[in-house]
Amino acid sequence: MSTRELKPGRDQIKHFLTFIKDQPRDLFGILMKPKAILNFFLVEFQHRFLKNSYVAGFPYHLTIETGNFCTLHCPLCPTGQGKEGLPKGFLTFANFKKIIDEFGDYLLILELYNWGEPFLNREFLKMIRYARDKNIIVTTSSNLNIFDDKTCRELIQSGLNLLMVSLDGASQETVETYQRGNNFAKVINNIKKIVKEKRKLNSRKPLLQWKFFVTKFTEKEMTKAKRLAKEIGVDHIEFAKILCDMSQRFFLDPESQFENVKEWLPHDERYSAYDNILKRRKKALKNDCSSLWTRSVMNWDGIIFPCCNVYGKKWGFGNALKEGFTTIWNNDDYRSSRERVANGKITMKKTICHICAQNKAMQ
Repeated sequence: MSTRELKPGRDQIKHFLTFIKDQPRDLFGILMKPKAILNFFLVEFQHRFLKNSYVAGFPYHLTIETGNFCTLHCPLCPTGQGKEGLPKGFLTFANFKKIIDEFGDYLLILELYNWGEPFLNREFLKMIRYARDKNIIVTTSSNLNIFDDKTCRELIQSGLNLLMVSLDGASQETVETYQRGNNFAKVINNIKKIVKEKRKLNSRKPLLQWKFFVTKFTEKEMTKAKRLAKEIGVDHIEFAKILCDMSQRFFLDPESQFENVKEWLPHDERYSAYDNILKRRKKALKNDCSSLWTRSVMNWDGIIFPCCNVYGKKWGFGNALKEGFTTIWNNDDYRSSRERVANGKITMKKTICHICAQNKAMQ
């Protein structure tokens, strides 16, 4: 089979179209959701043309964290660092169902992961099945260390659309430079299990994407990784650009971000988000952040964040399990953030988005 190399940084629409292209049968399920289709065009029109602070409709792309525990100790990840700032725990199926029942009819894409390893949550596969029954495209990301034969079969039967496997290197020695505690041989064997079981069950799902963060330690194995991906049956491989400490990103300007991450940056600048000569991030925020109009993020305990890069309970916009998501989606936090990003105005109250925009922290 052929393995495609994906370009990092695809926007949400291209991300969505990838699934439709590779899994055309799911297009029928999408067409059975007229509310979601109308909502998509309504929200996109408001984001791209109106830039209004009040959004009629719901986000069509939702990230829900299943829990914030992980077996690895990645140095630029707050979970890997053991950093405080968010309560620790796992999302329950009952709370997951509550959110999906509230506005799942309007959702096109659901990401089930954020600050932890999804397979540590015992109800994770049940959540996938529930969302897929509502014709929502479901993706997840895993280091694939917590996995067995029973989980493998149930994963494929769940209907998951995309499994991104986080594996930064093509050997144990290289992987350990960043993903401390990872087991390269185990991950490769688990990928092989999934490919074998997919063929056995005659299933195209889930698509397998190897996500490989390129650092100065891992760039030497990119060619080896592409060859290995093809050999073991991976559908896509993405050589992703490593960024600075995820919990600090919004508080660092482009120059400070470079200083924070410079010890990890690859020599090949095609795979770097930073300019080694100017010593700063290559791209900065230019009054556009689609997440505020099209997407939302929920922590395992219900806290809503404007995007998946926000870390810290104090930066939450509300709690959807206590207030209901509809109440939060157009509250002062969201509306003030949209005004700041779209028009440079500071109204109502300052949020994490004001800090992000001031520091030009995101692309």
